[in-house]
Amino acid sequence: MTYRSTTQCFVTFLFTAGVCAAGVIGAAADRSARPFGPEQATGAPNTPEAGEMPTAWVSLTPDSRKEWLLLEYPKAVKATAVRVVQTDNPGALERVTVFNHRGEEIEVWEGEDPTPPISSMGTSSVAVKVDFPVQRVKVYLDSAAVPGSNAIDAVGLVDDEKKIHWATSATASSSYADVESVQDLPKIPEGTVCVAHVDNTAEGKQSFADTGFGVRFTRPDGAARLVAIQLFCGRYGHPQPPQEDFHIYLLDGDWKLIKEWTCPYARIARGEQRWYTFGVVPTDVPREFGIGLCFNARQTKGIYVGVDTDVTTSHSYTGKPESGYQPVEPKHDWMVRGFLTPAQ
Repeated sequence: MTYRSTTQCFVTFLFTAGVCAAGVIGAAADRSARPFGPEQATGAPNTPEAGEMPTAWVSLTPDSRKEWLLLEYPKAVKATAVRVVQTDNPGALERVTVFNHRGEEIEVWEGEDPTPPISSMGTSSVAVKVDFPVQRVKVYLDSAAVPGSNAIDAVGLVDDEKKIHWATSATASSSYADVESVQDLPKIPEGTVCVAHVDNTAEGKQSFADTGFGVRFTRPDGAARLVAIQLFCGRYGHPQPPQEDFHIYLLDGDWKLIKEWTCPYARIARGEQRWYTFGVVPTDVPREFGIGLCFNARQTKGIYVGVDTDVTTSHSYTGKPESGYQPVEPKHDWMVRGFLTPAQ
């Protein structure tokens, strides 16, 4: 994620985003909410410029699946329109539904997003024609159809007097706010079982700019929860580490995302490669699972991962959760280990 400045005037944004500032009703956005969480989509718009801003809802992954955002409003109103304020990579809106008093979901619009993907941001307005008051709205995004993170800052519910009501609560299919950080561990926790395909010697090293690393594992009998990950790696580039995170993924046997963790570049020393051990929140793993890495490397910054060519069978891949994984050629394994404990 890239954090960008939010210094522009909020009032100016209300107009440039196509949202009338007059006659708005509803709670202000929750300023204490988690960055990128669905709660960021409550209240009136407060993201003044385009980009992956923490003041808008962003899904967990940018392009891996379809996503939805469900919003609750202060009171039921006679609705005439829904306005979806998109602040990064718009164009993925594909469907809008509302709910009646029995909780039944009713589709009110489906089609091509009124805001084209070439826009940096914009407000998509769709008409609502139902014969019952509306207090809940759900918007659906075809996330994979528009590359990059699709951010929603607010969703306005317009009543028959042209007043805009803003949501007071929101939930979502996923959220980048749920990403957790790994924790440095001085040593491997006692009672763990190591799953690995490599020894302690690297015959080479590798970095990727446009893709990532993946290693497939089989969970041993009696072990069930991933608690730590080891990487044999070293940072390259400028002496000062970049002020950003790299990503570690826990994946199932079909390379679908189970969990994502972030780690600051600064945790990896520049220069010689060595083993780094990181603790994660204990997470159950399926029988077949994978560990993925993505460093968003460039010529001036990145992380080399050790390559072990002294293996009889390769278990390693290149790719990312949103694009899929492909086996490596020739035969080798990335130097990555997992540590599991029995189920609690």
